Amino acid sequence: PNSPRRRQPGGLGAAAIYLGNEIAIHGTDKPELLGQRVSHGCIRLSNANAVRLFHNVQIGTPVVIKGGPEEVVQEQPDSVAAFTRPRRSASRRPANPFAAVPTQRLLTRLQQQLRADTTSRWTATASELIARGLKDDAPALRGVLSLAGRSGDPVRDDEYATFLADVFARGTLRTVVSLNRIDPEARMAAARAIVEATMDLYHGPLSERLAPWPTTRVPKGRLGPEGQQGWTAILTAEREFRERHGAAAAGAGR
Repeated sequence: PNSPRRRQPGGLGAAAIYLGNEIAIHGTDKPELLGQRVSHGCIRLSNANAVRLFHNVQIGTPVVIKGGPEEVVQEQPDSVAAFTRPRRSASRRPANPFAAVPTQRLLTRLQQQLRADTTSRWTATASELIARGLKDDAPALRGVLSLAGRSGDPVRDDEYATFLADVFARGTLRTVVSLNRIDPEARMAAARAIVEATMDLYHGPLSERLAPWPTTRVPKGRLGPEGQQGWTAILTAEREFRERHGAAAAGAGR
């Protein structure tokens, strides 16, 4: 079981939720193999869904695994290596269905999905826009931030906020600058979403010195004029959060 062939860097994808005994629900670096028996017993998801799950479950959440009908799998020689990472041509990797869709059209679609779609299709659209925004597409990131709190459904707004918290964690400086460049009302809505989602996932005392207040990720002094309004909006949202939850002054905005 300790063979080096079983150790695959990046094999858990973007996020993993452990169930104990080294079994996890996790993402994958081989999305073309989803739906096939190629893991060591783990439950594999797309990276977008793994990140969504990671940000929306708490430690201690019960997990029920339901099995389907028994299937007969034809074993092959050296089956561990074969089933762990079968060689596949790069051409078989599924094409990105959003690749040719302009950013503005995706933003319009995401807005419509957040307001009217009762399924989870909005998560795929949001994930594509976030990937573009964190790379080099500034309008995509500004658009994603501008939709905070706009769905009309408090539950969906809360889940969308976890996506924004993840965006902030992965691209803090880029996110702060983007906040600076959207209108003030949208800026505050996005800042509140980032702060609330980040701190709601933290289980320690809010007054703890190591509490993950978003402003601690980027000192204000590191920001030029292009980031000041975004940082101030996050600081304001942190102060509101502390007042609502009775947290001591230690932590944010020191």
